[in-house]
Order: sequence, then structure tokens, then C-alpha cells
Amino acid sequence: MKLFDKTLIADTFNSISKPVLFNNTGGQGYYLDVVISNAHLGMHERRHIHSLSKFNQGDMVHYADATYLVMEDVVSGRGGKFKSTMEYCNYTIIMPPIEEKVKVGTDDFGRPIYETIYFPNRDVPAIVKYKDIAVVGQYSISFAYKTMNVWIQDNAKNRRDFKVNYVFEMFGRNYKVTNVDIVRNGLLEIYVTTSETSLPELPEFEPPGDLVPEVPEDKDKK
Repeated sequence: MKLFDKTLIADTFNSISKPVLFNNTGGQGYYLDVVISNAHLGMHERRHIHSLSKFNQGDMVHYADATYLVMEDVVSGRGGKFKSTMEYCNYTIIMPPIEEKVKVGTDDFGRPIYETIYFPNRDVPAIVKYKDIAVVGQYSISFAYKTMNVWIQDNAKNRRDFKVNYVFEMFGRNYKVTNVDIVRNGLLEIYVTTSETSLPELPEFEPPGDLVPEVPEDKDKK
């Protein structure tokens, strides 16, 4: 007797799976039939993801109005299906528009011809985790540097933009990239620091019009 009947597994899986959008960047996403279940409770939300179709570490999964990153290798099928863990992207980095000169050819004299390409602003879903605080300085003034680890999908655009010394805004503060690791397939692990310690100002709260309380009438004036 076979330990796993592939037909039975497929029929059972198809009865409970749902199509979920993967890697929807620039409108180039696609759907896979998956089953998503809760993982352990913790500071960062994690979920198990199962599919009969192969998916990969670093895939972005768009589920329940949120974006997740697959954070573990998906090497081989387990019990007739593929399984991994995905983690909720707790921040979206807004990349500003940029212009870049790209070599498109050469003229009759062999000189390079460049064309300016405009890249619009884009959103980068990220998993941000607090790492530590380093105090730098041996004199009368020392500086505290807050260090964060940021995981994003490893793709051509992110490799182009997130380089050492690049500065970007996150949680109302400016962070500088100090290192980028590519030791996990499909993921970029970015180390960023900031010396800013003051809290950013909160936006002014304006209640909707239907929530503004009515001023009671003065009974003495009646």
C-alpha cells in the first residue's frame, strides 16, 4: 500500500485550496492554488503555505489584503505537496522616481549613445525587524545608531536601488544602507542604520464630519 496516494491528495487539496495572487509587481502577477494556515504566534505574523505547484523562497504572496514573503527554502515536495512559511510584510518602502542614463548603442565613430530612462515611483513590501543600538564615540559626544534588518524580494529593481550608502525613509526617519546580503535565495537582507532618535510628529487628527459632536443648546437662553 502506498503511503501517499497522489490522486487522493490532489482531490482533497483541490477541495480546500483557493487561488492566491503571487508576485504582483507591475501587473505581472499570477495565481496559484494554495492552502494557508496559521503558524506560531509571535511578534511577527507568520503563516504556513501549502501548494501542489512549486513556489519559491522570496515569492511575494498577496493574501487577505496584505503582502507576505516566503521566508524558507522550498526544495522538494513534502507528502505530495510543497510547503513553506511566509511572513507578513510590516512596512512598504516607497521608492521615489528616478532617471537613469542607459547605453543603447554606438554612433558611426564608435562613441556610446545614451538614452535617459524614467523610472516611476514604486512600492517595495518589506519585513522590518529591530536589531540593536550601537553607541559610537570615544570623546565627549557619542552617537547612538539604531540598526534594523530589512528583508525584501531579490529582483533586478531592488538590486539596482538598494546599494550601500543609499538613504531612504522608513517610519518617519532616514535610514542608510550599510550592507546587503544575498545568502538566502530569493531574498535580500539589508542592514540599515539611523542616528535619528526623536519621534516624528503625528499628523493632526480631523474627525469625519458625522462624528463632530453637536454643541448642546443653553437652556437658560430659552
